[in-house]
Amino acid sequence: MILSDTSIKRPVVSLVASIFVVLLGVLSFMSLPVREYPMTDTAVISVRTSYRGASAEVVETKITEPIEKELASIDGIRNIQSTSQEESSRITIEFNLDRNIDEAANDVRDRMSRARRRLPDDIDEPIITKADPDATPVITLSFNSDRYSRLELVELVEQLAIQRIQTVPGVGSVTVRGPRFAMRMWIDSDRLAAYELTVADVEAALRAQNVEVPSGRIESSAREFPLRMEGRMQEVVDFENLVLVTRGDYQVKFSDIGRVELGPEDYRSETYFKGHLTVSVAVVRQPNANLLDVVNGVKAVIPAVRTDLPPGVNVQVAFDNSTFVERSVKEVYKTILEASALVILIIFLFLRNWRATLVPLVAIPVSIIGTFTVMSILGFSINILTLLALVLAVGLVVDDAIVVLENIYRRMEHGENAIHAAIFGTRQVAFAVIATTLTLAAVFLPVAFQSGQTGRLFYEFGITLAVAVLVSAFVALTLTPMLCSRVLHPVKVVNGVKKHGWLYDKTEPFFVWFNKCYERLLRVATNNKALVLLAALAFSCAGFWLYTKLQRELTPAEDRGVFTARLISPVGSTAEYLRLYSYDMEQMVLKVPEIDRTYHRTGDGGRAWIYTTLVPWEDRKRKTQDVSADLRRQFAREVTGGQAIVSAVRSFGGGRGAAGVTMVLLGSEFNELQRLGALFVKDMLESGHFVQPRVDPSPTKPQLQLRIDRAKAADMRVKVSDIATTLESLLGSRRVTEFQRGNQQYYVVVQIEDAKRATPSDLARLYVRSTEGNLVQLSNLVSWTEDTVAESYRHFDRMRSVVVSSQLSPGFTIGDAVDYLNARGADLLTPGYTIAWDGETREYIESGNDTYMLFGLALLFTFLILAAQFESWIHPVTIFSGVVLAIAGGLMVLWSTRFWFATPMTDNLFSRFGLIMLIGLVAKNGILIVEFANQLQIEGKDAFTAAFQSATIRFRPILMTSIATILGAVPIAFATGAGAETRNPMGIVVVGGLTLSTVITLFVIPVLYILLDRICVKVTGKSSAYGLKRAEEIDRETRTIGSGVHEFEHAEKQ
Repeated sequence: MILSDTSIKRPVVSLVASIFVVLLGVLSFMSLPVREYPMTDTAVISVRTSYRGASAEVVETKITEPIEKELASIDGIRNIQSTSQEESSRITIEFNLDRNIDEAANDVRDRMSRARRRLPDDIDEPIITKADPDATPVITLSFNSDRYSRLELVELVEQLAIQRIQTVPGVGSVTVRGPRFAMRMWIDSDRLAAYELTVADVEAALRAQNVEVPSGRIESSAREFPLRMEGRMQEVVDFENLVLVTRGDYQVKFSDIGRVELGPEDYRSETYFKGHLTVSVAVVRQPNANLLDVVNGVKAVIPAVRTDLPPGVNVQVAFDNSTFVERSVKEVYKTILEASALVILIIFLFLRNWRATLVPLVAIPVSIIGTFTVMSILGFSINILTLLALVLAVGLVVDDAIVVLENIYRRMEHGENAIHAAIFGTRQVAFAVIATTLTLAAVFLPVAFQSGQTGRLFYEFGITLAVAVLVSAFVALTLTPMLCSRVLHPVKVVNGVKKHGWLYDKTEPFFVWFNKCYERLLRVATNNKALVLLAALAFSCAGFWLYTKLQRELTPAEDRGVFTARLISPVGSTAEYLRLYSYDMEQMVLKVPEIDRTYHRTGDGGRAWIYTTLVPWEDRKRKTQDVSADLRRQFAREVTGGQAIVSAVRSFGGGRGAAGVTMVLLGSEFNELQRLGALFVKDMLESGHFVQPRVDPSPTKPQLQLRIDRAKAADMRVKVSDIATTLESLLGSRRVTEFQRGNQQYYVVVQIEDAKRATPSDLARLYVRSTEGNLVQLSNLVSWTEDTVAESYRHFDRMRSVVVSSQLSPGFTIGDAVDYLNARGADLLTPGYTIAWDGETREYIESGNDTYMLFGLALLFTFLILAAQFESWIHPVTIFSGVVLAIAGGLMVLWSTRFWFATPMTDNLFSRFGLIMLIGLVAKNGILIVEFANQLQIEGKDAFTAAFQSATIRFRPILMTSIATILGAVPIAFATGAGAETRNPMGIVVVGGLTLSTVITLFVIPVLYILLDRICVKVTGKSSAYGLKRAEEIDRETRTIGSGVHEFEHAEKQ
């Protein structure tokens, strides 16, 4: 082999190549970003449109429908969802993974410009935003003080703290959550009517008198003076003295008809930290910025922020999204070191020579570090999956070096010198090294053609592992033979007896005895071929039958140290009602011993969220799931003001949402959808498998239906638009103008006093002005009735929909929930109504399809690679027998965890990754046996002898490489700490499947090799190695002809 021969002859070249690989890897590692998982989020564009005063039905027909119709024809849409609620339309378009988010946003803007002319003129302009997958805050800070009000705190934070935080490298945006100043102009409707004024008069006076326009300049021949007219009102007294109208000598000022308050713009939302009102600052990182660097950078500037702020302002971390990622990454780094130590130990125990152990040991850092270069080129990141790939690679990268080393060492024991043994020993196994490497790479090749979330996740994992193995093959064919030729010493022979070290002499009899035991067992197996194959078949069938008994889910539940408590208040509840009950919930959470801190936020829509962080893992005995389960039971007993939901944060699906099932009912009639949703909820409650099922949206929102008597309004010369504007300004809140405080601009808001808009009869207090200047009482023009309506109207792929969602009972997985609901849907659904899935449930269903496709393609690619390597369609079948046994073994061990793990493991994304890996890992053992057996057949031995000798000679390297790979995965299988729950299934599948298959395939593959060769001879008259024999003959003939041509040309020159 040219590569290995050159490395042995020129050792400096080999060392320089490896040094370059390491240097490039180190430099690349320093530039790699850190994430929790690879970026698998799709491009999501949202369109928000406000239509003040419009009901949900009007928003649906006049806003949502026309926009959806225009947007639906954009290419590459995965799904389109919308929510039409009072005064607001929100449309969310999710695109396929291959769509660029900027191109998708441009397409949406183009279609929106077409749709705009079909929308009402008086809507607020639609806002189009890109939902950046990195837009989740990485850290939230809390600012609170006993000396300053929260209004003043927000102003201080915006003026002093935000700028410093924004200078941290990698910070994308900073959002302040807290009440901003506003000039609130509260109108007394009775006094307004007494002065024969309307709200339109107030707004007109504000717009006319609160202005600031350029005033030009005064110029002389030598100097000029720019003029600045102070037309803006800034103080409360200025607005109180706002002149609304002058009647004779008397000026009616705003103070005559109301009061002015410098207060908060929004009274409806609050933020709390550990139960105390606070101002929060949410920090979002830039795309692809290093998560840990950004968070650590923000924490590092907190002391400087404290210095900038006045005394008495406290700054604390309210929520840190990096803690789990940081701890998980550290745990995986520790796992890499543990795996390396175990692999080195097993190599030493087999070789019992520190010089020989040093050779494959070098392959670990060179291969692992060299992989970072390709990761950087491909745009990968340091994340849980790429690090897991490197952990598994520790056991794999030494395999090729072990095969080369063992063969060289064996030849040296037979008397060859180091150089000769290195050259010819490497040549002898070079094909096997290349074959196993290509086979492993072929397993992961199909991920390049997958477009789903599973394919994206597996892409970085698989390519990282494949690159590490390819680098290790390069090391095995360059650095390893060079080191063997320089480091290994020939075995000393004293009086005809080989002399090794003390440990070798003591343990070698055991290895010889073990090898002879295998030879005897293999001879028994080859004499009872049918029995061996029947046992293997039974083992495989048992494994696949147990697969049907496994529960299924997307990913296992993790102890992330955070969870969310959410309160959904009754429809129609006030903001104060929501605030009181959610505050009580937060107090219950804070009494739990394991809780470190809470961040609590309330808002519109009757929802409140309490983001809870537990103390570090080492300081508590209970998992996040245990704490949240206890709180769930407590809330069920004590929270009576709404539906309290406690859920752990998840890694994938539905915006990293809570564990549970999300089913979407699709149809044409909203009332029928609500009826079906209620039936499903009732059935789910009776089943006992679901916790707190609910239907969204609620159909029971209280509403006053106002009807305008258009004929009467026309008779009294009142415009309908004036009626609508009056209602919006007085009963809602209308931003009329702005005022300046310091260097900040704030809104001026006009609204009626709360006490004058408490009941429907208060409409009689309101007046509008006719075109003739007369005041008309609003109650003379409108009538009202109380009614209940839908909270909102949802669309899913342009069809009306309702969402049935629920958490799951302990021991009930998302796969069980989907199977149950599909079965019940067949009985409950009426014609024309269907089921769809959303959130984590949809990802679970799609990931199953993607995984099966990946598995099938991995088998196909591996089969084709093996067929090309062995020039045979028979031998891939021989090797695949080991693959089947490995998968069956992995499934058996996965199922058996119910007997020795606290929580039974499931069929999930990570266990499936392990099963796909087994294809390449087990094929490696088969290749070592089959490839050497083919070599022996080429040398003239029959199939039986070739298979028997190949298995016995390769027995020790197969054991060594398999145990090294198994021990490399053991730290994953039995890991503890942050994120261990997701790593364990993958490790268990690899360890269990590879252990069982290694034992069984050492007997099955030689037996099957002999049988298939016998069948091949009977059918074709040629052995299974005929293709390789013929290739060897052609090679010899070519060399002979070439030699003759060379001699002929030489003779002619003579």
